[in-house]
Amino acid sequence: MRLNVNRKMNKTDPEHSISSVSSCNANVLSDVKLPTLSVPTFNGKIEHWIMFKDMFVESVIENKSISNSMKLQYLKASCRDESLGVIQPISISDANFDIAWKLLEDRYSNKRELLNAIIKKLLSQPNISESSSAILNLIDITNECIRSLEVLHYWTRHLAQISIYHTLRQVN
Repeated sequence: MRLNVNRKMNKTDPEHSISSVSSCNANVLSDVKLPTLSVPTFNGKIEHWIMFKDMFVESVIENKSISNSMKLQYLKASCRDESLGVIQPISISDANFDIAWKLLEDRYSNKRELLNAIIKKLLSQPNISESSSAILNLIDITNECIRSLEVLHYWTRHLAQISIYHTLRQVN
């Protein structure tokens, strides 16, 4: 019996082969139409820099089909408020994209400033009543801060204890 099952498993049945299943999956996946993603925006709030940077790098900077002058145009269109002020005076040209990106990197990739902004956001949450929406908001902001600290490799067991203690103190 065992030998018979092994023989059947070892036979190549084109209808059930792995390559047949893979090509079927590829056909299904190629028919899926995903919505177009827009280029993210950044308003200069340092706590949003990491997300903006990751998305902008992935969607624009690593796109080899567009020139540096087009990347600079996308960068200027994606920046708002304070961050736009950093790069606004730079004229659109291929040579200036790297300069503009470096200016933003120098301003917003400061780990100490990022850490301070995250800790401030975590610790400055207001005291709340026992309303479910206020409690959920407190939990959401706390989780967002924890994830940001993890990305920066600053999350430790001690910070977890402090965070839990502080979050619980915010509920009246």
